[in-house]
Amino acid sequence: MSRQLYIKIKKAIYTIIVIIIAIPLLQQLTGFVYVVPLNGAVEKVEKPIFSVQNWFSNEYQSKADKLINNEFGFRPSYVRLNNQLDFWLFGIINAKSVLIGKDGYLYEYSYIKEYLGKNFIGKEEIKNRAAKTKAVSDSLAVRGIDLVVLFAAGKASYFPEYFPDSLANQIKTISNYDYFTQAFDSVGIKNIDFNRWFVSMKDTSRYPLFTSGGIHWSKYAESLVADSLISYIESIRGVSMPHYQVDNIELSTTPQYRDNDIGEGLNLIFPLSYEQLAYPKVKLNKGDKEPPIRAMVVADSYYWELYNLGLSRDIFSNGQFWYYNKKIYSSEPGWSPTPVDEVDIRNEVEKNDIVFILQTEATLYRYAFGFIEKQLEVYANPDYKVDSSQIKRQELNSIIRSIKSNEKWYSSVLEKADKRSISVEEMLENEARYVLKNRKNK
Repeated sequence: MSRQLYIKIKKAIYTIIVIIIAIPLLQQLTGFVYVVPLNGAVEKVEKPIFSVQNWFSNEYQSKADKLINNEFGFRPSYVRLNNQLDFWLFGIINAKSVLIGKDGYLYEYSYIKEYLGKNFIGKEEIKNRAAKTKAVSDSLAVRGIDLVVLFAAGKASYFPEYFPDSLANQIKTISNYDYFTQAFDSVGIKNIDFNRWFVSMKDTSRYPLFTSGGIHWSKYAESLVADSLISYIESIRGVSMPHYQVDNIELSTTPQYRDNDIGEGLNLIFPLSYEQLAYPKVKLNKGDKEPPIRAMVVADSYYWELYNLGLSRDIFSNGQFWYYNKKIYSSEPGWSPTPVDEVDIRNEVEKNDIVFILQTEATLYRYAFGFIEKQLEVYANPDYKVDSSQIKRQELNSIIRSIKSNEKWYSSVLEKADKRSISVEEMLENEARYVLKNRKNK
């Protein structure tokens, strides 16, 4: 090889190396190519704040290194490539608490753990929680409010035959679900056992009620749950309700909505293959009547798609969704997501005709997320009085959240604060008080 050719090859190699190094850096700085973000719970790393103390303690360098590692150019693509190679070569899936079972069925371990009885909190504890629920149910009943517990179907109960080989031979013992349903029936708590219903339909359902790549019930199953809930309300309240009407059902092998929520969290380049799924096209058949009842739902993520369908808005008369009993969502005009501890709980609960507690198989050990205990605290005190100043503060906080979530409104508040030379917080308070005063005078 001539020296000239050698130099040319050497320069070419250097050039390629520089380009390989420079392109990710260029992507990080300019974002000249759109990269699809990673799915699932991805930790967001905040930019470190420089100070002399942080520098000499090495805290700044440590956080900066973590930030660079988390945001370098094309990182999602490299992560997907790594995940795909791990899956192809070693059968490893890089997703926390996710297991791959037979025929590519995906599970979250918490559901299998509950199904096998490894999370059982004990008969006495469940009896105690059933007694508390009955006490709250009785307190609400004298006020004309029904308390109904909904046991959501679970994928582990529905598809135990697809468990990974490492778990397939483990002995199932009594689970929280087994004893909760028994205890609630024994004390007369109204409940719907969707888990048992789904299993009974397993061999006769025309379309999948759970998908191989999802953890929640399928979009098709949700339409059945909605229809069942509406019919149940009609039976216990003696009313005629609006209904959802299925115009047609579209079939697809491409999962939609949440039907591949675990699969998407795997962050693979090539998704796993999936079965044919059903997607009902529904419309509200309201007729000439408004929803005759108002209902609230205390639930985890299993309720989200029903909420997005419009169940709380259209059927439950702008009823509230108490997500994990932490934050309240409602489509009621002027309502913005509100922490539960910022409302008068008794006042909000007693706006309703029905209180639903929707409980997922995997979270039964956390039954009702503290809602029942708080209700007992409220109704155990016959002298319970609403603090008017607290309610006013809660209303003002709600209005301030609404202002901040409305870009145009918030911009006008910033302008007013600047013109009056006061802080944004003070201007928000003034604006909220003005809105509340006008609201009271109407």
